[in-house]
Amino acid sequence: MYDVDKRSAISLGSFGMMWSGLFLQNLVLFFVSGGILAASLMFSADAKEFFRRISFYLKLIVTKLGALNNGSLKVSVGTNNAIINFTRPILKKKLVTSIQNKLNSKLETDIRTAGRAANPRILAMQGMAYMFVAILVVVPIAIFLGIFVNLMFFLMLIIPPMLMFYPKIKLKSASSERRTAIDDEMAFFTMYASVMQTVGKSFYMSILEIVGKEIFPAIETESKMLDRNIRLFGMDPITALNSHGMTHPNLHFRNLLLGYASISKSGGDLGQFMERKSDEFFADTRFKFSMYAKQAEIIGESMLILLNILPVLLMTSSFLMAGESVQMIMSISFVVVPVITILMIVIVNSFQPKTKNVVKFHVFSVLFGGVAALIALAMGQPYWLILALATSIAAIFNQIATAHQFREISMLESALPDFFRDVTEYRKIGIAIPNALIRIVNQRSYNSYFDSLLSEIATNLSLGNNLTKILESTVIRSWLGRASFFVLGKIAESGGGTPEILEQITNFSGKIKETKKEMIGGLQIFSYMAYASPLLMIWSASGMKDVMAKLGPGMQELMQNGMHEMTISPEFLEVVNLLMIICSLCMGLIMSKLTHFTMKHTLTIGISSTIAMISVFAAPYMPSFIK
Repeated sequence: MYDVDKRSAISLGSFGMMWSGLFLQNLVLFFVSGGILAASLMFSADAKEFFRRISFYLKLIVTKLGALNNGSLKVSVGTNNAIINFTRPILKKKLVTSIQNKLNSKLETDIRTAGRAANPRILAMQGMAYMFVAILVVVPIAIFLGIFVNLMFFLMLIIPPMLMFYPKIKLKSASSERRTAIDDEMAFFTMYASVMQTVGKSFYMSILEIVGKEIFPAIETESKMLDRNIRLFGMDPITALNSHGMTHPNLHFRNLLLGYASISKSGGDLGQFMERKSDEFFADTRFKFSMYAKQAEIIGESMLILLNILPVLLMTSSFLMAGESVQMIMSISFVVVPVITILMIVIVNSFQPKTKNVVKFHVFSVLFGGVAALIALAMGQPYWLILALATSIAAIFNQIATAHQFREISMLESALPDFFRDVTEYRKIGIAIPNALIRIVNQRSYNSYFDSLLSEIATNLSLGNNLTKILESTVIRSWLGRASFFVLGKIAESGGGTPEILEQITNFSGKIKETKKEMIGGLQIFSYMAYASPLLMIWSASGMKDVMAKLGPGMQELMQNGMHEMTISPEFLEVVNLLMIICSLCMGLIMSKLTHFTMKHTLTIGISSTIAMISVFAAPYMPSFIK
């Protein structure tokens, strides 16, 4: 019986011969070397054990790759990892070990900035092990398909090195997410911490109290990490804050932690420091909303150019092309337009302030849209009509089902500035916040939803319940409302908080309300143009069809001299209609994201798809380009 090293040498040699057979296009050499490879693997085991082992490893590879795709980076012991054990003879090689050591040093920094509990040595070993397994599986397939099918399959060769660096890429992504997710929570969190500081609660105690409240999810994660450092590593709170801030990827949060630790050690005024930081973060947040209002208009203009004007130009010019224009429009419809839409949504999401509102998408709307599509398909309707019906019905049904959620958010946020202004005035004359809420309910009206919400809170207050507990049990869909009421509850509970702090919330909520109103007003023209774009597209297509029909008899002589025959087939018109439907759907998605901060608001999508569908049926009745 051969030992492991001899079998490995035979396996690697036969594997190299398989590669040579692929490059030389010698199938005999390929299959013979493949047989040697299989025999070397089976030498010390019978066929049943061999196939059982191969099946086990294939299932394990799929499971591990699925775990990687889910973004889980877990600490595991190398001896318990079957893929690492499978590739351990290669991992022990000197060259491979040196590469692992270099990866270790790079991963250590990434783990600290990502805030993950992971072992860099294990992650580096996993990346190398997955790369070698991918080489065994992917490389022969890529070479074979690249030689005998299409050269594009050679791109599969980048999969093994990507798997080696996947842990690093994933850690970089987690670090970036950690850096950006916390920015939108800083303003209200520092205000809350400032209020707590005035009544003698430290920053560390304030950050611990938000765990489980689901108000500041990103900062909750930081709180758990700080608590871990204190409990497991025996740090005192100030040292833990300083250590946490040194490696945090977000500059603002890092400066907050380091500044607080520094002033605490020097004996400075922590309350004044927190109040100054609160003012700074509120100003930054207001600036982000103002900048977004300007950037959203640029995105709206780009959307019209890329998803309206450009498709119209390509569509009209395709009438002058040969039969391959159908394939070109299909490529634009199913590849170019969706890619442009995804990129624009990603760009919008990158600079758009996160609202974190609680809106539940109605799953049954997808079911209704699917049923409508199946019925249209069974009736033999064209694909453009199937797509338009499915998207219109699903979008409109979801909007009807979720309209009350968006209405609650809108009504609450519109009433917040006036409400906090009233609370501030009562606070200035010395009336406690719970008593102020009861008086406001009896003396003031804002809107139907906000009045009912305040009435419920006031009723519970009259029964002697704590305001903070009442607010925790109250469903508030708006994140701005939840954060504002959370701070208000902490002010009432602690007895601290000055009228200036309440005035700050009032000014902030009023500024956000005005900025959103200006933004929606500035984007209104783009919404109207998005609704009108299907009419423009179908009118252009109908006009070009009439032009080609008019010029067709007079161009026969040119066609005989070598030009392609220009025919407008029903298939071509169906593809043009499909392009129009897809462009309308994509513009509706972008406008929903721009104006409502979420694609769960599907009214724009439903209107765009419906107008596009109606436009196709109305095309024969539209005025033509020519008489």
